[in-house]
Amino acid sequence: MLERLYKRLIPFWDQFQNPTVRGRYGALTGTFGLIINILLAAGKILVGSLSGSMAITADGFNNFADAASSVIALISFKLATKPADHKHPFGHARIEYIAATIVGLMTLLIAFEIGKSAIQKIISPEPVQFSWLYAVVLAVSILLKLLMFYVNRKTGKMIDSKVMEATAIDSISDVGVTSGVLLSLLFSPFLSFPLDGVIALIVALFIVKAGYDILKDTFNALIGERPSKALENNILRYIRENPLVLGVHDLVVHDYGPGRTFTSAHVEVDAAKDILELHEAIDSIERELAEKEGISLVLHMDPIVVDDPKINELRNQIDALLRQIDPLLSMHDFRVMPGRNRTNLIFDVEVPPEYESTDAELKERIDREVREIDPHYYTMIAFDRSFIDLKPTLE
Repeated sequence: MLERLYKRLIPFWDQFQNPTVRGRYGALTGTFGLIINILLAAGKILVGSLSGSMAITADGFNNFADAASSVIALISFKLATKPADHKHPFGHARIEYIAATIVGLMTLLIAFEIGKSAIQKIISPEPVQFSWLYAVVLAVSILLKLLMFYVNRKTGKMIDSKVMEATAIDSISDVGVTSGVLLSLLFSPFLSFPLDGVIALIVALFIVKAGYDILKDTFNALIGERPSKALENNILRYIRENPLVLGVHDLVVHDYGPGRTFTSAHVEVDAAKDILELHEAIDSIERELAEKEGISLVLHMDPIVVDDPKINELRNQIDALLRQIDPLLSMHDFRVMPGRNRTNLIFDVEVPPEYESTDAELKERIDREVREIDPHYYTMIAFDRSFIDLKPTLE
């Protein structure tokens, strides 16, 4: 049903990487959230004042913070659609991450203020007045927050938006919070225990958890996290499908926000092939990935000798030796330079960034193993700390 609505309201609705389309999604969901949260905040703060319930008032201010978050989301989507300029050649899409960070910080601030008031309410409890009208307001609030969770979660996954996913997390947290507040309203008038203050404090803790989750996700995106395995595999698939590509390594993915993915890689090609044919093949891979996935790719060619049986056999020996040391190690750009008294084996070894052994320790062990094959072999190794996940996975 939601997709049918988007089809009617948003031109080119399924072009999720298009900044203009993303901006329209943000405007729709942001406006929807803003209206709902303003209504809920006003209703709960009024009901909290009339009933004397700190828990309901706290929940109302929580919704007020959500309304402010909706405003921030609207502004961020507008700014994120700005095209690249001289100072920002990669565009402005990361503004979404900054906006989500502001949402998280605001959420923690609201939680702190609610927590202080809740503790005061526990120390000095006041009677809570019950009314079925107040209960209906809270019940309607739960239903509306469930609707907001559904809209933001589904839309956030559709267009890969950190802001919407953060809003969805906050909405489902609000469902649990308001449910607790409703229980407080029902039972507080009959208890001497300061249930209302305790529920208000629990509300504050829920809000803290929501704020922490939002900040954790957005900080990872801003710092620069490893690309998903699905994205890695998708990029590698496009590269490896070309028959002239013999191998690929040194894949690097830069995320400048949704719809702003830039990546580079090295590809091994047959040194005996025509350079113009190889160049055309590389261009076609880059062009296809840009047109079909919206990903900017730059490839570097590494020509290797593939028609020398002796070099091929030696390459296989060294590759097997590395994998015997550790399955996470891999080799590329293998070359052989014979000399009068020794033969230099030149190659790169790719290792995970968190690998425990140092480059010097790995070099020493590899040299020891290589000289067992032939004492005249000497290695010249460049160690690459990989930017992608080298752990083997089940397809």
